[in-house]
Amino acid sequence: MRAVVVTGGREYDRAEGVRAWVMRLPHRCVVHVGCARGLDRLVRRACEDYGVPYVRHVADWECHGRSAGVRRDRRMVLAAVAAGAKELHVWPGGRGTRDCEAQGARLGLRVVYHDGAGVRRDSRAQGALL
Repeated sequence: MRAVVVTGGREYDRAEGVRAWVMRLPHRCVVHVGCARGLDRLVRRACEDYGVPYVRHVADWECHGRSAGVRRDRRMVLAAVAAGAKELHVWPGGRGTRDCEAQGARLGLRVVYHDGAGVRRDSRAQGALL
């Protein structure tokens, strides 16, 4: 079974591109996703609509305060790598998105960027469009 990780902003609202991406995932792929609004919610809804399994990673804000999101992202990336993930898919976002991206890159994940309009570029292709 293949696994992928996703990250993106809480204000992200372009559902069509996310839904198209989920529809193209390989059979039996598991998506590792956070529990925030925005991109995380769009990915979870698309996975539910198309029957794609996902693992929802929750941040413990009460216990960890402002560092909860970073801690959750670290656990999420590590869990996905342990499940065989090779890619981290990144949509537009802020500081938390960039931190999750950096964590995935440090662990050797291929980072694939999505601009919301269906254009992707791969970190290993030095910005080449896919």
